[in-house]
Amino acid sequence: MKYPFAVILFIISNALYSQSTTKESPLVTIEKNSFFHNYNIENFYLHTNKSLYFTEERVFFKAYVVNEVNNKPNLDTKNLHVNIYDFNNQLILSKLFYTENGVSSGSIALPKDLESGEYTIQLDTQWNKNFKEGSNFTIRIYNLKDSKTETTILENEEIEDHQKQSEDINEDNITFFPKADPF
Repeated sequence: MKYPFAVILFIISNALYSQSTTKESPLVTIEKNSFFHNYNIENFYLHTNKSLYFTEERVFFKAYVVNEVNNKPNLDTKNLHVNIYDFNNQLILSKLFYTENGVSSGSIALPKDLESGEYTIQLDTQWNKNFKEGSNFTIRIYNLKDSKTETTILENEEIEDHQKQSEDINEDNITFFPKADPF
């Protein structure tokens, strides 16, 4: 070997040139990669038959699962998870419903031992759990056996009765009599 120094210098320069430093974090690189953006991320819409329920009542609903990009029904989704959480974010009920052409409907019976308060209905799919949490919708549930609810309902009824009585007092009575025939 006539030029060992030149060979060593060539190897070192190739090694240094092949190692490039990236200034971006790995997460930024992943986000820029179009592979991760080809998936259909889902959005959810929910219609319930009302927003106020009593315990032991059924919540009837119709849910829509749509693609986030174009807001069209997601035809690939087949199962919809419907969860009900209490005001302490504790899971109360969880049911699975069949979804066809991005639409699901059904009903959930509320237990009789729920406390009065605001509850959250969460819609989610197994696929969507890879990207973000499902969508949350709020309903109110009253337990008639709860003393707080009875007091609140009675107070509201008393206020409404008082308003009706005050309206009756302020009303003027007008009476119309038929015109007397002179013949």
